[in-house]
Formats: sequence, C-alpha cells, structure tokens
Amino acid sequence: MTPWERIDKELDARRRDWKWLASELGLAQQTVNHWKSRGVPPKYFPAIEDKLDKPPRWSLDGDVVIPLKLSEMAQNLATLFDMIPASDILARTRAYNIATEAIRRERPGATDKD
Repeated sequence: MTPWERIDKELDARRRDWKWLASELGLAQQTVNHWKSRGVPPKYFPAIEDKLDKPPRWSLDGDVVIPLKLSEMAQNLATLFDMIPASDILARTRAYNIATEAIRRERPGATDKD
C-alpha cells in the first residue's frame, strides 16, 4: 500500500477528506491532489502522522515502522524503494544496488554489518 493509499484509508476512517488535510497542513488543495500521482513527500510524514493522531513514527510507507535510528536520507531511500511495486523484482534489485553503492561511497569502510 502506498503512503497516499494509507492516508486516504485513514481519512475515510475519520470521515475527513483531502481538502481537510490540505487545510490542516497549510497547503493548497492542488498540492495534496498531486500527491496521488507524484507520491507523498516524506518530509510531510511527521505532520500528517500528527494530524491523523497516529503514534510517533507510524509508518506511512508500509506496515513496518521505520526505526528512529535511521537518518532522514535512509528514511527517504526506504520510502522511494517502497514505491517500486513488489512485483517488479528487477527494478527493486537495481534500486537496492544503486542505494547500497551510494552509501558505500559516502561511508568508506562501511560493511553490511554496520
């Protein structure tokens, strides 16, 4: 389930709509409407979690809560990775390899055990 779908489900459960969420976040309704096709920017996750009365680090990008110890970059990478359909194994593998290589370049000497 994508972050947009999870938010939509939570809004339905609360009998709220996207217009309400846009207003609560201080954003234009058109901005949040674009999230359906472009994806929900991870920088808004904490504010959305707050507006939906979810516990800290409720996960908008899956059923597994992202540990707090991950950096913002790691959380963003995880979110982007989860946007690739699970059925597209080749694309997910390529994305994983690219992200791993980028991290290794940024952290010389890093191992898989880090």
